[in-house]
Amino acid sequence: MNFKVLIAVILMSLQGTEVTLQNTSIYDITFDPVFLLMGMGNTSTATAYITPAVLPERYNKKEDIRVIFYVTDTTVATVSSESFNNSEVGTEDGTYTFRLNVTSGIIGRSEVCAEGKDATNLTIPTTCLNVTVIRNSGTMGKFFTYIVILLVVVLYLSTGTVLSKTQLAIFKNPTGPIIGLVTQFLLMPPLAFGIAKVVISNPIFKLALFIVACCPGGGASTLWTVILGGNIELSILMTSASTLLAFLMMPMWIQTLGYSIVSEADLQIPFGRIALCAGTTIFPLGLGFFIQRKYPAISRYMLLFLKPFSIFLMVFIIVFAIITNAYFFQLFTFQIMIAGAMLPWIGTILGGTTAGLCRRNWTDILAIGLETGVCNTGLAVFVLKLSLPHPDSDIATVIPVAVALMTPVLPIIFILGKKIWFRLQAFLKKREDVVLAAASAVAGSVNDIPMSDLAVY
Repeated sequence: MNFKVLIAVILMSLQGTEVTLQNTSIYDITFDPVFLLMGMGNTSTATAYITPAVLPERYNKKEDIRVIFYVTDTTVATVSSESFNNSEVGTEDGTYTFRLNVTSGIIGRSEVCAEGKDATNLTIPTTCLNVTVIRNSGTMGKFFTYIVILLVVVLYLSTGTVLSKTQLAIFKNPTGPIIGLVTQFLLMPPLAFGIAKVVISNPIFKLALFIVACCPGGGASTLWTVILGGNIELSILMTSASTLLAFLMMPMWIQTLGYSIVSEADLQIPFGRIALCAGTTIFPLGLGFFIQRKYPAISRYMLLFLKPFSIFLMVFIIVFAIITNAYFFQLFTFQIMIAGAMLPWIGTILGGTTAGLCRRNWTDILAIGLETGVCNTGLAVFVLKLSLPHPDSDIATVIPVAVALMTPVLPIIFILGKKIWFRLQAFLKKREDVVLAAASAVAGSVNDIPMSDLAVY
């Protein structure tokens, strides 16, 4: 490069730097403390210091410093005063001090940011104070977490005890289980990924929905299979097989397709812990199967126990989670409810349609569709609670609860539609019988008329 050209480029760069410096104030903003960790409904004090990098030659303690404070998410935190115009708070070293009261709202993360201008109307660089609001620790919250873990273990222990040789014999013609496992682990995670990208904006909620989709079928899927008249043996076998596969498939999906969601959420996901959480379900499942082989009479009682226990687990997670986490109502947005409905509904339809295209009978279609769409939200809560830090684990729990709330809607619509259809068919059949009876009566009366009377006409 020509020497003159090089000198010109350097001078232009210096001029650009000078212009930038001229547009920026010599003051900087710092916060003390640099981070706030608060419980819900608490108030903390923070101090903002505005200090010049170099004390002005003609420093005036009454120099007009105008500062605006704002919060990025007012549902998580609020600040007592939004703006200050302090012209008499300067010190000998040129530092201005502003004291703030920060009040926490619902759990989550937010920032208290400060921006302003000095006496020469130059912009003071914006600085933010990170605020994290966590759930107030209490025995009820811990009790909920421990009870969910216990109930999930008992559920899989019960599932293992009802596995029979008849159900395992399905593997001799494994088309049905293979279809179900393919739709569950190859369709549901991409479906959740697409729904999360289109419907949900919060990266924590995106990750939670994705983890729900990676979970196997649970007791609720077996319950709805029984109610709707599906293949119960296929349902139980698929639940057991998908539980074993979830130990590998859940970490695999999170590390591949879910990696972009994890990066967006700026979280350090403990993949080993997630694999451990998924793997812990294998032990009670295997123990249950061992009990069934050793004491086969127990399986008959466990099958009777499994259905009401599945209902109890589903209702318990929904009701108790809402009771112990009142903030759920504030986090339930229209988008979350839509996402919570789309995942199980579309998943059920995709699973049933795939089974139909593979020429399965109606009972298999019901079982495969329900096993695909009805995910084990209890396991999802279990994984999220033990894998994510606070408050992310509490925030993420909203998604499994939303999915659990919206999952029964489609089966209930199907049941109501089925009842309406049968009643309509019965009404039409009854009407047809009345018409046929009336026609028979008319025909009989005509036959009773003498031929001589008919000849008159």
